[in-house]
Amino acid sequence: MQAWRETSGLFARDPATFTVSESITFWIYSAAGPRNANPSMHCLMSWLCVLGARLDKKMPKGIRIMTWVLAIAICISTQTLKQHYIIDLITGIALPEAAFWLLKDSKAVAWLENRFTKLNRKLHLEASEPPLLAAE
Repeated sequence: MQAWRETSGLFARDPATFTVSESITFWIYSAAGPRNANPSMHCLMSWLCVLGARLDKKMPKGIRIMTWVLAIAICISTQTLKQHYIIDLITGIALPEAAFWLLKDSKAVAWLENRFTKLNRKLHLEASEPPLLAAE
């Protein structure tokens, strides 16, 4: 990202001359500083939404499609805005996917689910439907 900052010319110009999109991009890059973050939290959170959409078979098809479209658009935007390297995108998708497949049948997940179910009952917040993972 630092190389892009130096070669883009954006940081060499007077911010008063920026267009609206240049101002937004300048603001984003100024807030981020000359570093990237691995994994991309944008990609990771988007992929968690995709995982949720894949699990919920009752979700309307249109919403599932929009979840996929928006998640892919977010992942692409991290690359086209040069906010992240490709490895950040890959790890942002691979980590939640790997964690899901490694933990979906683990005793730790069942233990946590049991604790939260008890807490919800105690607080009278019990869901009307069983948890997604238990339904599989």
